[in-house]
Amino acid sequence: MIFNGADKSAILLMLLNSKEAIKIFKYFNKYEIKKIISSIININLVSQSDINTIFNEFILQYENISKYVLLDNNSYLNKIKSKILYNKNLDNFLNKISKKKIFLKKIKKLKHISDKNLYSLLKNEHSHVITSILFFLDSKTASNVISFFENQQQSKIIYLISKFSQLKEYEFSILIDIIDIILIKYKRISYNKKSLITAIDILNTNNFNNNHNIIDNIYKHDNKIGKKIFYKIFSFEDIVKLTDESIIFLIKNIDEYKILISLYHAKKSIKYKFFKHCPKLKDNIIILESDKDRYISYDNVINAKNFIVSKIRVLLKKKEISMMNLS
Repeated sequence: MIFNGADKSAILLMLLNSKEAIKIFKYFNKYEIKKIISSIININLVSQSDINTIFNEFILQYENISKYVLLDNNSYLNKIKSKILYNKNLDNFLNKISKKKIFLKKIKKLKHISDKNLYSLLKNEHSHVITSILFFLDSKTASNVISFFENQQQSKIIYLISKFSQLKEYEFSILIDIIDIILIKYKRISYNKKSLITAIDILNTNNFNNNHNIIDNIYKHDNKIGKKIFYKIFSFEDIVKLTDESIIFLIKNIDEYKILISLYHAKKSIKYKFFKHCPKLKDNIIILESDKDRYISYDNVINAKNFIVSKIRVLLKKKEISMMNLS
């Protein structure tokens, strides 16, 4: 692996403790400091072989300088040399770089998850875990995720972010394990959704005309899955299975004209569900269907039905309305 001067300086400085490194930094100019800090942030895993090569090069330069410059035992060059020569914690240095790199890779994977799903996966974690993960995400994603929390939790997370300090090596390890669990949960959720979609696609084929009988059996075996499948394949004809309270809710919350067009030449059983709660609809549909001069296109009726069905599916999922046989 090829390292430039800034990379080599960064690796040598990271072998020192922070106080000694800061003292050495004052001998660099602003441009050099900027380059070294950039290397420290972006440094990848460094092998023992690379460390030895950089160290040997440093020693060679050190010895060349020593021929012409008098260096006392307290010089910072000697400190660097002794630190490298007698550093028993070199493995810790390498592990720190490795852990940080792994952690940042895990964070990148989280960026592929939608903000709402990420909130769902994080909401039960400790506030400090949530803060640490959000801190390393881009500000827009972090802001969107935080917006899903309740006000009190939002305040706590933002406060902790404002006080956030550098992570220690063991904290990187803990967070890596937590993110791994989060990613496993996400894969499981994604897989379950895909499985559900596959089941629905199968039921929607022509081979399963009596799919409601199949769903009833699934519902008896697994109430939760049965509901999910039924809500996904809910059709306009299934309106007859809505409770009376649900029909009243639809009449109050959906545009009356949309309902009217969707009922145009619909089955009597579906019309009756609405008419018994809204006589005005009955009067209007009679007028509409008997008016030969007024033409309602097939596309308009289908669009109105699809609109009503999409609204019902959302309301069922939110549990704002319910089915008579699934309540």
